[in-house]
Amino acid sequence: MKKGWTDEEPQKADGEKESEWPSELKIGSGEEFQQSLAVAHLAVKLCELERTNPTVKQEDKLKLLPKKFLDDAWKLIEGAHACVSRPQTNKEYLAAHCGSDEATEEVVGRTLQASRIPFHNVCDPDYKNQEHTKIIHRLKWIVYRSERGFDDLFWAYWRETSILKLRTIMSASEVLGNEPDKWESYGKQVLASWKRDGIPPNEFLALPKFRREHDKRALNLGKKPKGKLKRPAENGR
Repeated sequence: MKKGWTDEEPQKADGEKESEWPSELKIGSGEEFQQSLAVAHLAVKLCELERTNPTVKQEDKLKLLPKKFLDDAWKLIEGAHACVSRPQTNKEYLAAHCGSDEATEEVVGRTLQASRIPFHNVCDPDYKNQEHTKIIHRLKWIVYRSERGFDDLFWAYWRETSILKLRTIMSASEVLGNEPDKWESYGKQVLASWKRDGIPPNEFLALPKFRREHDKRALNLGKKPKGKLKRPAENGR
């Protein structure tokens, strides 16, 4: 034991005040506090209602205190909570199905679906702001005012990227040879799914850059070259 230290409480000097630390910890300001506060508020309301009850004698009303209604308030909140339904979280769904393969596939599908960008976010005739723009996945997107405009973008994008996509579901001969109509048929299915189910995030992230480059190419094609074209020299002249 160090010199000067004892197991006895230090003696207080004359006139020194007792410690002002509470004997019990006060309730925190987290979820438990919010629940307790809700119960207390409801208990006060129940007490006030009982005091206005004409069947209660006046002398009994004076004895009514909110703390006598705490149990009733808690039971009322519990009953209300039981009537409130919410969708299961992915973790709860997997636990309820013991992590089966089918449940895992359902959760993955649900997650992928939730990540899709709804079509009305990229094409909305009624959307109005100063620049007709939205920020989607941290990207600036100019909202199309008609489906025709988006369709044109899709088919331009599809022409440049679909061969690689088609090769993942068909053989090279099918893509490039015997059935050329499959390119357009499959593209129509993809476009319909984007409009119905939303745009996959990986596809959407590629669209703004492609759109800028496509718009620049379309603009340059519309410009006429300046000046007269020189004829090639003949015989080395």
